[in-house]
Amino acid sequence: MNEDLRCSSRFEEKLRDIRDLLYRAVQSNIGKEPDEASTATKEAYEALSTALDSLQSNLKKPGA
Repeated sequence: MNEDLRCSSRFEEKLRDIRDLLYRAVQSNIGKEPDEASTATKEAYEALSTALDSLQSNLKKPGA
């Protein structure tokens, strides 16, 4: 994967926050804490959706 994926530092920060939420979800799931895992997963989804909306993007491939 040699594509140029550079982005603004603000967007990188948002992505790190989403990564941290997903890590929390995984760790909670491993630790048998389904409520915390569910909350972290929902927060990560909402953060990702907000970030993509700010780029006027979505998760669908063009033409799909």
